[in-house]
Amino acid sequence: MRYLTLLLVPVLLAGLCHAQTETAVYPCHRPSTAPLIDGDVAGDAAWASIPTVTGFRVLGADYAFSKQTTARMCWDDEAFYVGVEAEEPDAAELRPTATDGGWTWGEDRVEVFLQPVGQVYQICVTAGGAK
Repeated sequence: MRYLTLLLVPVLLAGLCHAQTETAVYPCHRPSTAPLIDGDVAGDAAWASIPTVTGFRVLGADYAFSKQTTARMCWDDEAFYVGVEAEEPDAAELRPTATDGGWTWGEDRVEVFLQPVGQVYQICVTAGGAK
């Protein structure tokens, strides 16, 4: 099976958690079919065989964050896909106000850092969908 290996600098939730202190290498597989872009990672068969990354910890501490995030990544000839499930039992209480291109760091969000050789890309999406 052909696959792409990415250096995964942890997916962050609310800037408060990170994967364990060592850098993790995530095997980014090519799925047999492309995931649907519909917001339903758990119900999409394309994600079923894709490895997950989870177990994030509170930044600067040695204990797990109480609300966990699970992420998956894959690619095909058309796109690079990131599927994230962020546990939030009080989602109805979130009051996102950031807009696209605005100050997203003050809100609940998911951040993805990709670090191909010589470059770093940061992707941030808030609970309200601002990028």
